[in-house]
Amino acid sequence: MLRLIYRQLAYDPWRTALTVFAIAAVVLVLEGFMQGQSAQLRRAVFERDADLIVTQAGTSERPGSSSSRRAAFTASRAPTPC
Repeated sequence: MLRLIYRQLAYDPWRTALTVFAIAAVVLVLEGFMQGQSAQLRRAVFERDADLIVTQAGTSERPGSSSSRRAAFTASRAPTPC
């Protein structure tokens, strides 16, 4: 099995190099998004003119994101067929 993998990687070195480059670029872009989101959230929390921030108990989401309980609440209020 490893022999087949090595042969495929060595068969077209340009394809292998391009694939490695594309994967590295995607990782860097996603890391940039994550850092930007974290910085934006940090600014949103620290630049508020509030002394106390209240969050929903039992949730692990960050402040400002939508709650997973909201979907469960609306689903439980769905009309039942007669």
